[in-house]
Amino acid sequence: MHQYVDVTKFIRYPWGTYDLEYYGGRCGYVKDKKIQGRVIVFISGKMISTGGKNIRNSVEQLKHTVEILAREKIIENKDRTQSSKRCSDANVGGKIDLNNVVLALPEFTLDPEQFAGALHRLGLFNIDK
Repeated sequence: MHQYVDVTKFIRYPWGTYDLEYYGGRCGYVKDKKIQGRVIVFISGKMISTGGKNIRNSVEQLKHTVEILAREKIIENKDRTQSSKRCSDANVGGKIDLNNVVLALPEFTLDPEQFAGALHRLGLFNIDK
């Protein structure tokens, strides 16, 4: 979904949250009874599904969010959605020097202004099926 999203409108709805404190007001949050975690929606139209049990569940949460935003005419409905990032977490029991990770492993990138962690780039896969 590459289109501008007016995330400030989210506060008008029971499923929405918007707060200038998070990401400098560049995103809003969608959460309803069908979403286990929440979906972060950036003004750029990019979304992050959090709290899903697996990739399929996260994809369903993203599609559900697109349906909500399209129904409320906050976005134009898009038939095609791509998943370009998957996020996992683990407790390694100590600190990791992310700069050393990025230097040693070229498939990792670090952009602290966008995300507070190292990103491992994988290929895109189609989630419309």
